[in-house]
Amino acid sequence: MNPVPGIDQLSQDTVSSQHASRRTFLKGVGIAGAASLAGPLLASTTARASTGTLIYGINDHDGSYDNYAHFTADNPSGFQYSYRAYDDTVWEQTSDVPKTWINDNPGNNYMNWSVRPDLNLLLRGTFDQQIIALLATAPDHANLTMWHEAAAPPNCGPGNNYAVYAPTSIGGTGTKGSWMTAQNLKAGHAHMQNLCASNPNANGNHVSYGQIFIGPADQSQVGDWIASNLDWYGIDIYDNSIYWNDPDATDPSKTTLNQSAINTRMTNDKQFLDSKATGYKLHITETNSPVIQHRKNWALYLSEWMSNNGGYRFQWFYKCGGKLSGCYSDLETSTRDYFADTLIPTYGKPIA
Repeated sequence: MNPVPGIDQLSQDTVSSQHASRRTFLKGVGIAGAASLAGPLLASTTARASTGTLIYGINDHDGSYDNYAHFTADNPSGFQYSYRAYDDTVWEQTSDVPKTWINDNPGNNYMNWSVRPDLNLLLRGTFDQQIIALLATAPDHANLTMWHEAAAPPNCGPGNNYAVYAPTSIGGTGTKGSWMTAQNLKAGHAHMQNLCASNPNANGNHVSYGQIFIGPADQSQVGDWIASNLDWYGIDIYDNSIYWNDPDATDPSKTTLNQSAINTRMTNDKQFLDSKATGYKLHITETNSPVIQHRKNWALYLSEWMSNNGGYRFQWFYKCGGKLSGCYSDLETSTRDYFADTLIPTYGKPIA
């Protein structure tokens, strides 16, 4: 099977002294005033500090570097922020299930957490009691998923690293199992959602359960693996040549982004999801551009689309050595300041 066009797969310190934290500065001048300092990138962007709906965030850690702490320090106070977290341990026995909910960033419960249970064992109910105990420790506003970006090999998980659990009959290697199939994944999502819906946390509230995918949802290699009727869905999307005005450009810094192509991809994904579920929340759970010259408009165009289409959380991804992201600590000052001065004050959700 050939890779899906636009699958956007990733291979899975201290802050630079060249930039100063924007958070304290913006708190002093006020949110609306901050938005006017840099001015909008495009004329169509207007400051809407009191009506923004997007909860911006970032992957919480990059090795030992605390992305979330630095991200929130760089950006204005008064807005709700979120983070993306990963538990890459494959649950092969009940002792592998965490006993308490992740708490990487105390004081912020708006996280999207990915886990990796053996699907055969999950569907047999092997982990049920451990998961129920785990859910009891969860905070309000927590989102849970499993096996993010699972799809048909050779695009099953970041870098196709789930293929070792997929049978050779569908293109996997089957070297560690043969349970990673579309049928098992969708059944597993339904099982996990039922556990979340049936078992409250200590406050009597429930963890919201969803699925994260990458690549065009309306192509079978991806869409056939997407479960129905979940609470939320997350889209991982990265800048590549299918979103350029000159897709054949050898130097991407010399071409600009095609906003129509970005909007079309997002709209197609949403239309597919609308055929699978109603009343769900839609998030961007990983995104970035490897092209410095594209980053502001990449963030702007996705923010505009999400704002106009009922989007909720919007989480960037930064990984040192990642070919589609790079280190957050190395993010250029102009982009960092644009996020803080204009984008978040315009589209970010204020703390109630």
